[in-house]
Amino acid sequence: MKIEYVAPSLLLPEMRVEIEVGEGDWPGVYVSRLASLAGRNIALEAPLREGVRVPLRPGTPLIARALSSTGLLSWDARVVERCLEPRPLLLVTRPPRLMVVQRRNFYRVSARLPVLFAPAATEEEFFEQSGVLVNLSGGGAALRAALPLRASDWLRLRLPIPDKEDELVLAAEVAGVDTRRLRWDMERIARLRWSGLSRRDEDRLFRFVQSLERARLRERRTALLD
Repeated sequence: MKIEYVAPSLLLPEMRVEIEVGEGDWPGVYVSRLASLAGRNIALEAPLREGVRVPLRPGTPLIARALSSTGLLSWDARVVERCLEPRPLLLVTRPPRLMVVQRRNFYRVSARLPVLFAPAATEEEFFEQSGVLVNLSGGGAALRAALPLRASDWLRLRLPIPDKEDELVLAAEVAGVDTRRLRWDMERIARLRWSGLSRRDEDRLFRFVQSLERARLRERRTALLD
């Protein structure tokens, strides 16, 4: 598999960055934003866990990921320093190059996720239809369902995600429908585009998409080392 590499200049201030920490006292995945890119280091907003700043020690290794117009960028780094003034920042090493995991505006991951959905105008028995999301991204999804759907239909979906909060309820417009005839049936795949995501729901969806992809990314990195 060919891997593409790009310059760190694609990283921009305010870009959302996911930090994956596998070692040390605070393993986990955190969401941050890029504060500045200068010299040998990258300054990230100090990540939070349940409202508390995560005290990652200098020397802690991590994997950072960011979405750009080129695709999902990934790089290895280490914590250099924690700064408190003028605002809490985490300085990490600047990589010589970034790996492009996939060329998309929003990273799209293959999935088999059962969901409940209904036309947005439906008030009674709101989530009465079942379907399966066969891929998912921060910008939309592909829905396989028996209910005939048309372009420009509006839906609301209830997506269960494994975090401490309630399930995600998402509004989506049907951008198009792909149909193919199988041996025994007709398969319809509706291409959905999310609409009106709040910053909170966008962050939750981003974390969920990344959690689905982490194992695959680790396998890819392992293959590169073999």
